[in-house]
Amino acid sequence: MVKIGIVQMKICENKELNIYTAEKGIKECIKKGSEIVILPEIFNSPYDTKKFREYSEEKKGQTWTFLSNMAKKNKIILIGGSIPEKENNKIYNICFIFNEEGNQISMHRKMHLFDIDIKGGQSFKKSDSLTAGDSICVFNTKFCKIGVCIGFDMRFPELSRLMVQKGAEIIVVPAAFNMTTGPAHWDLMFRQRAVDNQCFTIGVAPARNEKLSYISEANSIAVNPWGKVIYQSNEEENFDVFDIDIKEVYEIRKQFPLLSARRTDIYTLEENKKNKNGMQIANENDAFEIYYILDKAREKLNKKGIKQWSEGWDINDLKQKCKMKCFYVLYDERGNIIGCYCIEKNIGIEWIEDRDKEYTYLSSICLHPNYQGKGLGKKLIQNAIENSSKIVYLDCWSGNNKLKAFYIDNGFKYVKDIKENTYYISIFKKEK
Repeated sequence: MVKIGIVQMKICENKELNIYTAEKGIKECIKKGSEIVILPEIFNSPYDTKKFREYSEEKKGQTWTFLSNMAKKNKIILIGGSIPEKENNKIYNICFIFNEEGNQISMHRKMHLFDIDIKGGQSFKKSDSLTAGDSICVFNTKFCKIGVCIGFDMRFPELSRLMVQKGAEIIVVPAAFNMTTGPAHWDLMFRQRAVDNQCFTIGVAPARNEKLSYISEANSIAVNPWGKVIYQSNEEENFDVFDIDIKEVYEIRKQFPLLSARRTDIYTLEENKKNKNGMQIANENDAFEIYYILDKAREKLNKKGIKQWSEGWDINDLKQKCKMKCFYVLYDERGNIIGCYCIEKNIGIEWIEDRDKEYTYLSSICLHPNYQGKGLGKKLIQNAIENSSKIVYLDCWSGNNKLKAFYIDNGFKYVKDIKENTYYISIFKKEK
């Protein structure tokens, strides 16, 4: 069982007061035993296209810092609803997610922008003020794997299915459906996505505030994999906690094998960014999955007495390298990242002999331990070589004879051993 906290808070035009209300709601959920707390869409600002830029913040701004501190102080997983984020003069509707240490472990920028004009109802055009995101958010926790999308994203069944193909057992949706779309579709949609994907769905909305120009219908909801509503709020401000049992996902899928019965010989659904080799240039949002894979591989190596990567990684360094398009990732058939490597060109490493020529340094070459021994390592290294300069360098712990032999089998030549910290690493070079 995992306890989920819902912060259905009343939002006003005062950012400081909104953050205070969010803090009050989080603390109330924690008092009730919540281990994962979820905030609503645009919780620090009125839901008004004219005000998004005014209330927007850059990453690590006031609201980001508040969320990080709340997660760390209270040792919870915090799914931070969404806020208007400013980057390079663009405004995004973004959800930041933090772990129990207060580290940001993922994020989602709303990718479908809500432009509607309903006869006799509301008219709203978010594309006038917001920029759409372009990546799918699925992340690991100690409880389960969670996918996050925002509001209008949930109307697109392909996105929910892709999150489930990436392993999501819960789909969380900070959302602010209005008084026209909410009564018509809110319950129906969350039940349908749960049934289609045999997973839990959770929608967290702001409380109703009829003083604002955009009125949220509220009624936050949770649905189990059989389509049963297991929690529903009303229109008032509520800070509630309920239990979910992840085992239900697999019990339902076993009893009613919908996902496994798909005719993938006839039809498939894939994320468009993959190339023909199953590889993709990583984006900043992938850094957290890359960290997870590297750390799993490091644990396995260290248990065997292999000192490769014994110092671990800095998540901020990984994110920066992803942002600079240095990392490539390998997907399995479900869309999960299972391998990676990092390409850096002409970075001035002292022991490289060809510093006056164009060269590539390969690092963080890694497969998830569950996928090792299946021939994918060769695919990974060959793809890395294809994307590299004519001169390629890499290294490994000098005592890892199996890996050294693998590199030689793939055309690399041993150069020398050099001391790094308390052990030696072996340098290899390949000229294409």
